[in-house]
Amino acid sequence: MEKKIAPSEQKAQALRALLHGQTDAQSGEELLSTLVRLSTERVLQEALEQEQTEALGRGRYETRGEQTGYRNGYENGTLKTGEGVLRVKLPQIRGREEP
Repeated sequence: MEKKIAPSEQKAQALRALLHGQTDAQSGEELLSTLVRLSTERVLQEALEQEQTEALGRGRYETRGEQTGYRNGYENGTLKTGEGVLRVKLPQIRGREEP
């Protein structure tokens, strides 16, 4: 089974592409704004994924004896900032009594 790419890794790939000049030509100000936005989105995404890992007590594609819930995809989320709207994927957990 092929593993899906985590949203935080997708953000990291977009950031690497930007730093290596593999994006459309932008002015210096637009480039800096995109860099700040992507970097912030990546940090937020990693924090959300870490919170999910801690809540479940296991990483992606790991199994443990007694499971107390499971990953169930992502919902789109936004956060308005001075740099514009940040878009993240909110991890979903099912099969737990706690939200």
